[in-house]
Amino acid sequence: MDAKKASYDSETKIYTFEVEFYLIDNETGKKSAILATTTEKFRAGYTGIAMDDLQTGKSITDYRGNWVAPFLNPKDGSTAQALVTVRPVEGENAVAIKGLSALEPAEYDDTVFADYDPQSGLLMLGAQDVTGAQGYDMILSMYDVNNPGSFELESYLIGGLTVDGILAFVNAPNNEIPINSVRYLALSDGAPIGWWNSYVPYAMEWSAYTSGKSTALMMSSKPALSPIGKATPKVAKDLRMTPIPVEAVKVERKLFHPTVVSNFY
Repeated sequence: MDAKKASYDSETKIYTFEVEFYLIDNETGKKSAILATTTEKFRAGYTGIAMDDLQTGKSITDYRGNWVAPFLNPKDGSTAQALVTVRPVEGENAVAIKGLSALEPAEYDDTVFADYDPQSGLLMLGAQDVTGAQGYDMILSMYDVNNPGSFELESYLIGGLTVDGILAFVNAPNNEIPINSVRYLALSDGAPIGWWNSYVPYAMEWSAYTSGKSTALMMSSKPALSPIGKATPKVAKDLRMTPIPVEAVKVERKLFHPTVVSNFY
């Protein structure tokens, strides 16, 4: 194993490591085969907001607002910010979320829905059908920034507010495959053909937007298909996914728009 590249972003306090795993020829002592290359990202001195940090008993209107969300480009590691809006859906136990693609609203309607659980006061965000574009069907896929070639339909995120007023979405504790973000996936005849957005929301911890506040907001990203890439084996645990005992009220997964995708694997 070799650490090929290492970098540190002083603004986000995120360390990025590119690690290569390979086999060594016993006779020559040189690499004989590369097994996998993975990029791992860690925030210095920080393990992320956990399920226990989310407050229960919140009303659906508590989530209404404009939120400043950090975004990451998994391909080159660049970061930016964009506005995400959350609005309750009239007559439904659900909220509409706009802005998760970081694409220009005029270029693409990226609206998704998260269920609101009245008993716990928490949100549930899962894979779902979204607006198609340029002849392609689209889904919101659950995503792991440390495994850019991955997409997941069964795992989901649980959202809630912290005591500091941060709106966070965390990996659901009963997910078989842990996730830490979402991404828009284009389909053709039910088969995935590429990612629709370059930037993904990460970390999914959003602060309330204050009008007039000086914030560098990125809203100029353009939609374009990019290769899904090859999923790599999970060789190092993301600190943000460390299992934590859950004491909050258990919520059941219930997608607002169930997704049925044929020939997906």
